[in-house]
Amino acid sequence: MLDKLFQFAYIQQVMSKKGELMKRMVPLFAILLWLALVSGCGLSPKDSVLKKPGQAKDTAEVPSDSTVAIAGGDVDSTSIYFAQAEALYSAGVAANQESNWNTAQEKFEKSLEILYLMEIDESDTATVERFNRLLREIAYDYKNTLVYSGELADDTSQIIFLEQFYDMQTFKNQDFNLSRESDELTEVEEYQEAEEATQPAPITHDMPIEWNTRVRKQMDYLTRDTRGHFQEYINRSGKYIDLMREIIREKGLPEDIVYLPLIESGFNPKAYSWANASGPWQFISSTGRKYGLKRNWWYDERRDFVKSTYAACDYLKYLYQMFGDWKLALAAYNGGEGRVGRTIKRQRTSDFWQMDLRKQTEDYVPRYMAAVMVAKQPEEYGFSPSQTSPLKFETVEIKHCLDLKEVARKLETDIAQLRELNPELLRDVTPPGMSRYRLRIPPGKADIFWSHYQDLSSKGATIFAQHKVRKGETLGRIAKRYGTTTTALAELNGMSARKSLRAGQYLTVPITGRSSSSTVYARSSSRKTEPKSSPGSYFTYLVKRDESLTKIAKKYGTTVSALRELNGFSVRRYLYAGERIKIPATSRYGSKNSIDRLADNLVIHIVQDGDTLWKIAQSYGTSLTNLLAWNEINQADEIRPGQRLKIYKN
Repeated sequence: MLDKLFQFAYIQQVMSKKGELMKRMVPLFAILLWLALVSGCGLSPKDSVLKKPGQAKDTAEVPSDSTVAIAGGDVDSTSIYFAQAEALYSAGVAANQESNWNTAQEKFEKSLEILYLMEIDESDTATVERFNRLLREIAYDYKNTLVYSGELADDTSQIIFLEQFYDMQTFKNQDFNLSRESDELTEVEEYQEAEEATQPAPITHDMPIEWNTRVRKQMDYLTRDTRGHFQEYINRSGKYIDLMREIIREKGLPEDIVYLPLIESGFNPKAYSWANASGPWQFISSTGRKYGLKRNWWYDERRDFVKSTYAACDYLKYLYQMFGDWKLALAAYNGGEGRVGRTIKRQRTSDFWQMDLRKQTEDYVPRYMAAVMVAKQPEEYGFSPSQTSPLKFETVEIKHCLDLKEVARKLETDIAQLRELNPELLRDVTPPGMSRYRLRIPPGKADIFWSHYQDLSSKGATIFAQHKVRKGETLGRIAKRYGTTTTALAELNGMSARKSLRAGQYLTVPITGRSSSSTVYARSSSRKTEPKSSPGSYFTYLVKRDESLTKIAKKYGTTVSALRELNGFSVRRYLYAGERIKIPATSRYGSKNSIDRLADNLVIHIVQDGDTLWKIAQSYGTSLTNLLAWNEINQADEIRPGQRLKIYKN
């Protein structure tokens, strides 16, 4: 017990920069001492932070009006839970200072859980002010943690994330899907019977849409409390709803499922909740993986409006097959199939309206019904229909890691448009090492894209380098040196973030050309010397994954020594995917004759350095489609100097 008090005192000392918060926490030592004495072990990451002292886990709930005797006086339950939330927040900030992002994230999320379920009298302005102040402090540091760990990759995501914590009303009026992974959180509000509700105007629908007091309550919430936000969601839905409806129809599900993102994410692909759900359909990582959505340092498929819609359809179809009822399937989508199944068994009813579920889930299904009613006839409820045009795009399949900024420049379009079309990309580059990647570009830009494809380099994009671990180095220290995060390094190298390193071990390191990474890479490899070859005596080659100087030398009929001398490489120099190196023009692919022979109507073109498929087709007055068909290649295939292409004159 004394150890825990000393630990808490140490956190206070470390957190001196949070002076105001610490001053508020000092009088709460007695509260924390009492909690530790009653529980016997204090707060543990595996224990519910919402559990009453001495109460069993499966019946835990937050007390609303009770008081607890502490140190000779009565302290209301609100103060107790403020104390718990503030203590967890302090522990999170301390973990942040130690760059222990996973622990910090856990502490912040538990403190937010407490705030989310607390009963606050909105007429008590002092308590509300205290709540809002603590909420914003937690949100700000929590946001920084997610940035450091790579969860929030851009300014837009950060702004959207912080909007959830504007004030108590905004925070508590959201569905955060806490129960999808945790069985420890228990809502405390009970459903209250109310008077008869007025029947709204009828609509056609293919999902169960009912009207009762609970649906009317959610209708009031959408049309009064969050009217401005919901209008924004309706407007944004115009970009995606036609595309999503087509996928839902393809999957054989009721088309009205397309309105579910209205209450999940507001149709925002970059939406990220503090319950670790992301994307328009708000998948958590584990459920996303189960339904084929991958995520790593480079991309998060939960944010892709096409892939996540397919995954949501598969998940909802599975839930409907499990329960045979769409209301229960929706409840399980929000609260987890395990919880809904146990509730049916324990309460011996499969009638959603009679089931005693968490308030969040009890509100979720009627809120969906209210959202469908509003979305289908917005004018009836004082909203404007969406005037936003559907997203239009075409897809190109590429083989290289490309920088979106460079692609935007070549296409003479805005980088924001490419980001909107490819929301899964977290670093403004296509995933390195992926042999086939489907990139979305603005409509009508495919020909321009392919005309520049061979010129689009990985310069400025995130590329790979090798780092040899020195004695005493840690993942955190190496990550800081290369301007990345511990989580990113661990994911990239397929290891745990806590794994110890050994001297001499090699790590793959992500390097971003937009930063000072070129300097960092030079530091991690051997010093370069100026190439000795004269201009025009070489052609350039784009290094592929797993290629070495030996392989390239053999491929082009030259020697490793010649390649090293021409490129200024030392004996210890490593190659990385996406790097461009020079090949001696004296090799067997160094021919400068562009036409090898002419026979009747056939020309054999010998590819030169700088050639592209589009340029070659244009120079011979033919189409790119013909050139591809004649040579049985596709647009994404790389051509190399010395390669022979067939061209028919007629």
